[in-house]
This record gives sequence, structure tokens and C-alpha cells, in this order.
Amino acid sequence: MVAVWVAYDPTIKAVLGFHVSREPNSVDAYLLLLKPVITYGKRSVYTDGAMRYYDACRWHGLYHAMCRFDGNKAFIEDMIGR
Repeated sequence: MVAVWVAYDPTIKAVLGFHVSREPNSVDAYLLLLKPVITYGKRSVYTDGAMRYYDACRWHGLYHAMCRFDGNKAFIEDMIGR
């Protein structure tokens, strides 16, 4: 299994972070958010509500909220290929 992680900001239409891992977990969500936090500072994070994002945001000291777009798309989603 491979998980591809992308952090995207629709207001500036830019990819803020990218991460590839073997399994989707809280540590990988933390690593995904590491570069955007260093580059842009602490911001609000909107995700699909998975617990791994909650943990990562808590570890970074970020505000986390669940937000859905177009039915089931979110600002941060992981795509898993088997």
C-alpha cells in the first residue's frame, strides 16, 4: 500500500505540502503539515475528519476542523493505492 498526501490551499491555488508513506497514520499527517507550518506559520487546517489529522494538528498546535466540499472532498485528503 502507498499513501500519497497533499496539503492544498484553494485560496492561493497552491500545493503547500506533499508526502508519500506506506501507511496512513498520525505521524505521516504530522510530517505532511511540517513544511507548511514552517513556511507559512500556524494556520487553520480543514480535513475530512480522520483522527490522524486531529492528532497531527494537536501536535503542531493548529486549529483543526472537518470540512466537506462537493460531497466528500476536503482540503487535505490522502489517496491510497493498493
